[in-house]
Amino acid sequence: MLMRLFIALLCVALAILGIAYLLPREVDAQRSIVIERPPATVFTVLASMNRFNDWSPWYGRDPNASYTAIGPSYGVGAGIAWKGNQEVGEGSQTITDIEAYSRVSVALDFGAEGPAQASYELRPVEAGTEVIWRFHTDLGYNPIGRYFGLLIERFLGPDYELGLSQLKTLVEDLPEGDPAGLQFEQIEVAAQPLIYISQSTEPDSASVSAGYADAYTQIVPFMAANGLTQAAPPIGIEGGSADGRYQFDAAIPVEGSVAELVEQMQMGDSYAGSVLRTVHIGPYPELQRSVDGLRAYAAARGIEANGRLWYSFVDDPTTVAPEQLRTEIYLPIKGAGG
Repeated sequence: MLMRLFIALLCVALAILGIAYLLPREVDAQRSIVIERPPATVFTVLASMNRFNDWSPWYGRDPNASYTAIGPSYGVGAGIAWKGNQEVGEGSQTITDIEAYSRVSVALDFGAEGPAQASYELRPVEAGTEVIWRFHTDLGYNPIGRYFGLLIERFLGPDYELGLSQLKTLVEDLPEGDPAGLQFEQIEVAAQPLIYISQSTEPDSASVSAGYADAYTQIVPFMAANGLTQAAPPIGIEGGSADGRYQFDAAIPVEGSVAELVEQMQMGDSYAGSVLRTVHIGPYPELQRSVDGLRAYAAARGIEANGRLWYSFVDDPTTVAPEQLRTEIYLPIKGAGG
């Protein structure tokens, strides 16, 4: 009887093992959502691990979990390692490949539970961006793993739905702007002495341009009369708006000093510290598009502003065609950025 029982159990075990190898070796799961922001903004959030825990469906399940940054802060090689309770587990994820504004590929390492892959695919749609979050794993020849693979969709699907919902909320709370086509760099700038006049104009581009022209036609003769030399291109420092009017400082970096300032003329130093910089190429009335893109990029990276944005008017609009004008845009930021 014992022999018969042993044979029966052996047959059951072999049957279970045999069935396991008839189950799929590779398993996939995916969920999608539409986010009302352009692909470049969504991509900027996903191409860095800086903001992953701001929308991760697992972050809140263990407030005592530890997280460690891996590699660079952005792009290929950027990653994060975690160690938490039984529900969160232990592992790491690292960005392995990106296609600008359309895909981010991620390698997952769950330690003893093995590796896997994930990806975020971005597709422009009328309402904004469709985000498809995919999961893929090769279960190999592990029979227990193949049975577990039957539950991947059931276990992972709700987490992906929650994560995408939280990602949607995060991204749609960012400033409305499109970073596509702009190049960004984080640099350190030194203070420069400035001669400037504070202006307040109507917010339309013609009025703002007239305000700059009025200020510079006063500053240039004052510099000549006081032996000041221009040290860098003219700049404009945003001052915000009040009562529907646009406020700004029209300034010129200078070398030298003056003993006495005339009415309206002011002297001070420019910002010194960390900045996020981009370059706008085109006419001045289109500057706001690049400013909005810069602010959207900074917010998507989790980079916090630290002062008033300013422009450096690199080219002379009297000698360079409007479509070729270069304007550097600087956003002061806290620290070295994310």
